[in-house]
Amino acid sequence: MRLRLLIFTGFVFFSFIVLNAEVEYKISGGVYCHGKGIHNVPIIVEIMRNNSSGSTKFLHTDKNGNFSIYLSNGLYEMSLGRTNGYVEPFRQGIKKINVKGKNIRNINFQIKKECKVSGKVISLDGTPITGKVSALSFFSNPAKIQPDGSYLIRGISEGSRAILFYLDGFPEQDQISLNLEEGEHRTKVNLVIPKVKISIQGICKIRNSNKPGSHAYIKVLYNVDADKPKMDNFRADKHGNFKIFNLPKGEIYILYKKKVKENRFHYKKIYYDGINPVSVELFFEL
Repeated sequence: MRLRLLIFTGFVFFSFIVLNAEVEYKISGGVYCHGKGIHNVPIIVEIMRNNSSGSTKFLHTDKNGNFSIYLSNGLYEMSLGRTNGYVEPFRQGIKKINVKGKNIRNINFQIKKECKVSGKVISLDGTPITGKVSALSFFSNPAKIQPDGSYLIRGISEGSRAILFYLDGFPEQDQISLNLEEGEHRTKVNLVIPKVKISIQGICKIRNSNKPGSHAYIKVLYNVDADKPKMDNFRADKHGNFKIFNLPKGEIYILYKKKVKENRFHYKKIYYDGINPVSVELFFEL
């Protein structure tokens, strides 16, 4: 009798677990470039709860560009991560998936080959100029201009694109417009700066110490007598040194602080005659 009771209790317990387990359904698809499956593409699955993102699952395509995942009933959003050599068309966006008691097939993504742009940034006499360069393209990250003035931007999508140059110490950003075809690597996109004149050079220091104001944040306000004054952002290097080029003649306000989270800027007012560089020391309190 006791054995029968134990068997019956075990059967009821097992049935309870099975009935309350969430059933999962197979969701499958692929990632393709001109009909060819792309290997090892990262796929991000967001589990939606009350119209907001919940937990996240990650998977990758196989060698044929296919993927599959098992999901229980509910609403999900599926998108692609970055893949070297390819970009996702911007308008493709996020795929919304509503799992309702059955498998779902053919959740397919189309991607394209990335474009690349490379070149050099130099002055008229051949001196390299450093900074950052970026492309107005959704999947492209800014690239650092190397000490020899060279740069390479990857992850650019095809079409008409603006290449933006943010040069160390220069208040104005420069721009070059290009029309790129899918998979193109456009080389020798060089930017030559005809005029390079130091307006302000200085150093940031910690007062009453030998420590530099490394990587200090600097804002320069100029054209203060014009209808629309201009303000540009700069950074000191790790030794606290900085140079600012090609400012117009007139009164200039230098605002500076050691850390981004500081509530207020220190400031210093100078006059630049348009010819002779102004040397300044900017001090921070301990």
